[in-house]
Amino acid sequence: MQQEITRNTFYILDVFAERKYAGNQLAVIRGGSALSGDAMQQIAREINFSETTFILADTPRNGGFDVRIFTPREEVPFAGHPTLGTAHVIRTQLLGGAAEQVVLNLKVGQIPVTFGQDGYAWMQQIQPTFGQQHPAATLAAVLGLDVDDIDARFPVQEVSTGLPFFIIPLKRLAALQRAQVEQARYFDLIRDAVAKGLLIFCPEAHAAPNDLSVRVFVDYYGVPEDPATGSANGCLAAYLVKHRYFGRDRIDIRCEQGYEIGRPSLLLLRAAQHDAGIDIQVTPGVVVDGFGREIVLLKPVRIDPELFAAYATTPVAIVAHAAAPPRRRPRGSAGPCSRWRSLRRRGAWRRSPRWRSWRWWPDRVGTVPRRLRPGPIAPRRTRRWRGSS
Repeated sequence: MQQEITRNTFYILDVFAERKYAGNQLAVIRGGSALSGDAMQQIAREINFSETTFILADTPRNGGFDVRIFTPREEVPFAGHPTLGTAHVIRTQLLGGAAEQVVLNLKVGQIPVTFGQDGYAWMQQIQPTFGQQHPAATLAAVLGLDVDDIDARFPVQEVSTGLPFFIIPLKRLAALQRAQVEQARYFDLIRDAVAKGLLIFCPEAHAAPNDLSVRVFVDYYGVPEDPATGSANGCLAAYLVKHRYFGRDRIDIRCEQGYEIGRPSLLLLRAAQHDAGIDIQVTPGVVVDGFGREIVLLKPVRIDPELFAAYATTPVAIVAHAAAPPRRRPRGSAGPCSRWRSLRRRGAWRRSPRWRSWRWWPDRVGTVPRRLRPGPIAPRRTRRWRGSS
């Protein structure tokens, strides 16, 4: 059995970050067409970021690049910061950094990302859909809050721009910081609901320039709390416009997220309502590059020994693990009884003063005779001298 090496270049980025080691982490892996869906899921679970994306090919198809998005638990049709981060990698690494727009072919459809003159990458989300509204008391119990912590002026509603979320308005930052998801009630809530994630927000912020503070819980996808969620904030933007949270039909605001888990993030939201629907744009402001390396996957391949030399000369590298013959342990050199065998050769049979019989006393320096050791002496078999009573 030999091993075939599959190499995929990957990049680590911090999206929605204003500095390194903030925002939401993202792993972008190229050459995804050589991997199966199960292999992608295993890699995403091993990396254990909120999402991991796979660029299937370095060339576009139907005007966009095929991309798949995985959480540690399952594949998702759309997510915000993976879309923006992957578009950044495609623009800088595949298109030479000159493209003004990058289109991603996701399971939810084609998502364009526009790189403007202001240096921001704006993601155009699909038209929102507004789902079921829920009692405030139900969500308060799920979040471990009082009903009075929820702003009764606005509904608790499911909203989707490709990935649905519960949108829950709170009154104060203190309530937002105090929120703690009750797991049993959470899974009872989402069992029959379309949305699986929870977004809570309030009009108070940690940093003065920001307009809203946000937290997102998506334990269903293996992410207890997300540092920054572009898809959920897109739903929030549609919710704010539809329900006139700021008293107008268009917004251009700053949202902060991730402060409670030590990954402060900034998301810029734009939305405007018109006759055809609501246009939603989300940008991270800044995408911080981490590094790019090669991820090496080993896949077992059976190779005919006579053809091994021919395979070794091909571009596919073969790692051979020769089966080593079983080693025989040198006598007295290893094993639990080697010390005793060594002592047997250096000791002598001596008469035991206690039992008037002959016993074995090793002469090795540092050993303590059994009769001098502390504690009771257990009876043991002795070798009697021929003729002794």
